[in-house]
Amino acid sequence: MNNNCPKRDDMNHIKSEYNYFARRIDKELKCLASNPEIGIKAIRISQSLCKIIMNGPSDSPFEGGFFIFD
Repeated sequence: MNNNCPKRDDMNHIKSEYNYFARRIDKELKCLASNPEIGIKAIRISQSLCKIIMNGPSDSPFEGGFFIFD
């Protein structure tokens, strides 16, 4: 038997944490979508990937620009 494999309890814990973080990310994405005035737009590409588009802050060298993060 391979002792390096995760135990069932470990896998349940990992799945529980994943579900928690997935729900938290969904909550944050909804918050961003309902507040467009903050200048950040988030687009879910897949279950594990989001694209973030952020406007450059006012009164900075980045004003008027937009920045994309994966």
